[in-house]
Amino acid sequence: MVPFRDRLFLVVAGQAKQGTSIGGLQHLAEELGLAHSVKWFPFYIPDPEVANYFELCDWVAMPYSSLFTSQSGVLNVAVAHCRPVLASGLPTFREVFEVFPLGIMVRPDDRQSLTAGIHEMMEVWGSFSAAAFKAAGQAFSWERNVAVSSGVYCQLAQSLRGALVSPAGRSTTKVCSTR
Repeated sequence: MVPFRDRLFLVVAGQAKQGTSIGGLQHLAEELGLAHSVKWFPFYIPDPEVANYFELCDWVAMPYSSLFTSQSGVLNVAVAHCRPVLASGLPTFREVFEVFPLGIMVRPDDRQSLTAGIHEMMEVWGSFSAAAFKAAGQAFSWERNVAVSSGVYCQLAQSLRGALVSPAGRSTTKVCSTR
């Protein structure tokens, strides 16, 4: 979302999921008299260009349906760019927001809650702590994930040591280094 003067600009960026009609959404924006306040970029955005879109906005809206059950890479990119997030109160987001104050949560599939959340975000988007984004970025970093995952695999390998024995009577499992 990009405030411009006293208006809210909506930036819709990225390739739509199969079955989603961007044309229908554009028509709805026109019917509602909002077409001038929506910037459409409905195409695949290559990784090197993603940062441009996050730098364009002040905050990110992720009003996902209650049917959404996956993780969201968009949240990680918003965190990397220190952009507050307005997100549906789904388990994926609740788990993160309970530890890191990164934005506002709204009830999924609830227009009134979303409307109230947008109004609230317009008032408070600049008040979120850069330290919270830094801490979240570190907690969800690739490096931390590798360290945790490799630690688990090494522990598993050590527990299997001796359980896998070659015909010559030697262990076939190498033990990991625990740096």
